[in-house]
Amino acid sequence: MTNYCQLQLKNGEIRENLVTTFTVELENGEKKVGYTLDKFLYTKLYASLYCPPKVDSTALTFAEIRQLSIKLPGKEFKYPQTWLPPKSALDNLADLVKLQLDYFATIGFHSASLPNFISKGCLDKLQDNTIKINLGEDVFVSNRSLLLSIDEKELAIKLKQSKAIVQKSKPTKRKLLETPQKGKSEKKAQTQSTPK
Repeated sequence: MTNYCQLQLKNGEIRENLVTTFTVELENGEKKVGYTLDKFLYTKLYASLYCPPKVDSTALTFAEIRQLSIKLPGKEFKYPQTWLPPKSALDNLADLVKLQLDYFATIGFHSASLPNFISKGCLDKLQDNTIKINLGEDVFVSNRSLLLSIDEKELAIKLKQSKAIVQKSKPTKRKLLETPQKGKSEKKAQTQSTPK
């Protein structure tokens, strides 16, 4: 797990409220654990992961972070694989994760009905019987310039005014415990005696 993911998981709100559990009592008296997924926090987590590393994600809106992931002010467009997905796609992903949690909750209950992933719209079955994730129509882009809804100059000014850009940290010295060390370079003592 990267340091950035560890930093995000230190965020108490996301760590404690992203997935919550509850207990349901079944008709036969058994207790079953259920799970809920907070879509707002799921979207917030994605936004913080896609936010540029030197920018504070809490000072910006989702649209601003999305635009920064697509194109930084005054720079070229980034590769589409590195773009923050639109909210509709994240909602579909959150629905898929929720269904996976519902599936996880059926473990140990042989009579439990399994969630239907295809009927919920998260997955699509193609004509050749393959399954693909349905992220919605908003993920397909014909003209990437249309994705830039916020003026680049205004976005650059907002970054400077809100002081959202984190100051560069000083380069740290290498830590001795994390740096491999060679053995002592001493001259070895002879093990055999020398002839007289």
